Amino acid sequence: MASTVVNDISLIRLPAFVGFTDRIRAASLPRRLNGQFPTYESVRAFASGWGRESDASDSVSPVLRYVEMPIMPYSVCRVYWSGAVSEKMICMSTTSGKSTCHGDSGGPLVYKQGNSSYLIGSTSFGTSMGCQVGFPAVFTRISSYLDWILNHIIAHTKE
Repeated sequence: MASTVVNDISLIRLPAFVGFTDRIRAASLPRRLNGQFPTYESVRAFASGWGRESDASDSVSPVLRYVEMPIMPYSVCRVYWSGAVSEKMICMSTTSGKSTCHGDSGGPLVYKQGNSSYLIGSTSFGTSMGCQVGFPAVFTRISSYLDWILNHIIAHTKE
């Protein structure tokens, strides 16, 4: 039986407010549609980070990089990962050889709809065979932890 990376999520409390600019913006938390969170299957989303640029890189990128790829259906992702993924995860199709890579963990997976951006995932893991082999990248599904996130934000806002 395959093992899985469950509950791969954390929150950090910054010592000061972040100033927003045209290049630094907040992404909204996911919202329910008709009482349920969307699966985002087949929509395109952006993953970004400062991880390695390729399997051949020996260091992380000095600049923020991103890739836009479609979200893979959960049923297809399970075939690739042989049960190592759960419904609390989102998989991104990386068939073009572009993907998240070593050093990108914890980075955002953002879905853009009109002028709004939604944080739908956080980079979790990929295959040990490399980030350019076309194996799906796996993200923690933010909507699965929304109650936990909101409870921690509310609890720490009172401090």
